[in-house]
Amino acid sequence: MKKIVNILSLFIVGLLFFSCEGDLEPVIYDRVAPSNFYKTADDLNAATTSIYWDLKENGWGPYMVSDGSRFIMNEVGTEEWTTKWSWDAFVNLNWIIGEKMAYGFYGSMMTAVTKATYVIEKIKESPVEESIKSRYIAELRCLRGYFAADLYMLYGPLPIVVTKNEAFYPSSTYKPSRPTKEWMSSYVEKELTDCSKDLPIQQSEWGRCTRGAALAKLLKFYMYENKWQKADSVATAIMGLGYKLQSNYADIFTVANEKNSEIIFALPCEPKDQFGLLWFSNALPPDFKSNVGVNYTAWNGWRVPWAFYDSFELGDKRKNLIYESYTSKTGQIVNLRTAGDVGGLAMKYGEDPNNPGQWAGNDYIQFRYADILLCKAEALNEINPTPTQEIIDLLNDVRRRDFTNYDNSAHFLKLTQFPTKEVMRDRILLERSWELWFEGVRREDLLRHGKYLDVAKKVGATFVSDKNLLFPIPSYALNENPNLVQNPGYND
Repeated sequence: MKKIVNILSLFIVGLLFFSCEGDLEPVIYDRVAPSNFYKTADDLNAATTSIYWDLKENGWGPYMVSDGSRFIMNEVGTEEWTTKWSWDAFVNLNWIIGEKMAYGFYGSMMTAVTKATYVIEKIKESPVEESIKSRYIAELRCLRGYFAADLYMLYGPLPIVVTKNEAFYPSSTYKPSRPTKEWMSSYVEKELTDCSKDLPIQQSEWGRCTRGAALAKLLKFYMYENKWQKADSVATAIMGLGYKLQSNYADIFTVANEKNSEIIFALPCEPKDQFGLLWFSNALPPDFKSNVGVNYTAWNGWRVPWAFYDSFELGDKRKNLIYESYTSKTGQIVNLRTAGDVGGLAMKYGEDPNNPGQWAGNDYIQFRYADILLCKAEALNEINPTPTQEIIDLLNDVRRRDFTNYDNSAHFLKLTQFPTKEVMRDRILLERSWELWFEGVRREDLLRHGKYLDVAKKVGATFVSDKNLLFPIPSYALNENPNLVQNPGYND
């Protein structure tokens, strides 16, 4: 049974808590004044858990897979994702400052950082024993660092609220300017580094922040910042925490194999209205016949472009999770390619037989171990003057499960195939696309390699310019705070 309690909202003046998880009966806490809350360990647990809800927000949230989510923002303009929906402006990178696709994440996460700060400061004042307070503060700092890192990577440095005075005493006169990149980068680094030292390697409740979760986000942040030595060090630390690759690629993403050893951090989901994963509704056509008897509410949106589908090596089992054909409800075999569709079906997550039609119970993975190994390989390639055997070994470790008789096949990688770091760099980027497709990391990868704009043009985006290196600050935020300067290119 999943243990994370879903709590609908937290207000600065008072808290409204509602929990319903698994087979537990709903518990109504009603409105609670800060003066009579934060008095017990249960209070601290409830307050901390409310910040986890900001990841999901009824299943439509910023860290799930719906419109305006981090997933969509990090897939748009890449070679591995497209949509059949009429998102012409967004897909063509004509990002509009008043469009939810561009501003939804901003609004949710700027507020979430402030709420996390508020709860941290209230816990500091709590009479509960210090060891318990430290545990919850570490989780909250991990979440706050997680939110801040993604805000920085999507929008650039922002005036986030991370001090007691601004969180406790909001004022209409508080109109801060944007901080420097150096300040926000240092803040994210310190937040995630510090909290990782206080977080356990494992939590008793699945879905809570662990040391691995904090270090994984820190690693991805270092990769974004091209801090290769630090990235290598953090990847090595994660490799010592006990994670292991699954022997079967498809098994990573199934309901039956939840909590497997490859998953570092995931958002718990249940096959219930607003508690599940919207993957299948986004990906499937209405006439798709489920292999497990689900009557899907299907919106026929996402596709994996054929060019990317065709890029996989012959025999790569990772490609099997992209459907070129499917059986319709009338029993007909529908070949999407010959039917003129723009791409294949993204069936990366295995079907959940308990899905009521829209909300799958597959836990939504945020970080997994294969990503860490590939980051380690990339960092080593940037550090060393030429490719090394350690890099090759890491790539082979990730690839081994994806080919039959891998070590004795032509797919087995050898150091002699990569004479320069430039050749290896391109191969690692390609390998990351095959391993991590549709996991919401591709735009970050392409940005890091200086290839995002070129790839966006190649896949047909028509409004590509340097401004697309960041998303625009939403118009309402600029109207509220005249000191908040827009990102370059969006005022033209």
